[in-house]
Amino acid sequence: MKKEERLLNFYIQLVTLSQKDLRSGSLFFEQAFTSMIMGHEYGVDRLCSEETYEAIMLWNLAYNSREAGNLNRKAILDPFCLLDDDNYYSNLLTKDIVRNREILMLCRLTSDLEVMDESSLAIQLLKIKDKDFILAYQAISKLKEIFRKGWIRRNVQKEYIEDDAVHTMQMFSLASAYFRVYGADDFACNKILEMILIHEIGEILADDIVEGSKEHATKHAIEYEAVKQVLSPLKKGAYFISLWEEFEDRKTKNAQFVYEVDKMDPILKALYLDFVLNREDLFEDFYLFEKNRGTFEGGYFHELFQFIGNQYLKEGAKQKAVGIKTSSVR
Repeated sequence: MKKEERLLNFYIQLVTLSQKDLRSGSLFFEQAFTSMIMGHEYGVDRLCSEETYEAIMLWNLAYNSREAGNLNRKAILDPFCLLDDDNYYSNLLTKDIVRNREILMLCRLTSDLEVMDESSLAIQLLKIKDKDFILAYQAISKLKEIFRKGWIRRNVQKEYIEDDAVHTMQMFSLASAYFRVYGADDFACNKILEMILIHEIGEILADDIVEGSKEHATKHAIEYEAVKQVLSPLKKGAYFISLWEEFEDRKTKNAQFVYEVDKMDPILKALYLDFVLNREDLFEDFYLFEKNRGTFEGGYFHELFQFIGNQYLKEGAKQKAVGIKTSSVR
């Protein structure tokens, strides 16, 4: 199977699984964010590692993989079996017992934070030791309430409209899969995954502003204010703000990669939605928009972009795409 086909099949299986309950995306985002902040703030490298973030991803997909009250481990791993030649993902679930216990504690902590359980010892300690972390968590949790307007404008059924947290999980999963399929020697994987986790924080103030709208001109300034408000009080706030700025500038290969993941996710999601909703317009719309501006020309996802265009773009749209002048953003 071609690499591009493996990556596409992985993504379709992943969203089919996560679509069973989109709350799994919100849970993943909250828990991974908590793990990232606490790892950096308190100098616990295990908490802010690629393996821990990916294990949290698998744990939350397990939320959608229960049958008769029992965890269906095979269902969780089905999407990842396409990529798991060296049992990397299987080992994340089974090999490191200490990590699994830490993730269980993170799950409990984020659950307490979500409802601000005053009886929780962890919440009481955080109020004394690190109120800024609590405020940061409460701010980022608002991303669960920001729904992606691209789907709303295209009249996608309500139960299929994702929020920013779900979009972040889809991006995270796609990046992780890319590393397994194409290799990760050229990337700072940990940094990339953390850049993905914080890249939407600015929308807490700005909301989801679609490209081409009149509000887009002020998008960066509004988002920057939100990022500063949320992250600057943290001990490692400067690091997180620099990650967001690097993503926005798109001058490094890590930032360019994240940008391409950000644009590839809705294209692949549109392909999935066309199939499950019996539509024919979503994929073509998203695909031709990125084709028009040359987003993937010479980029990391160029081969996948070409592959899905050749496979799924209708003949009339293909002819239209051939005539479009593209320019590189790399």
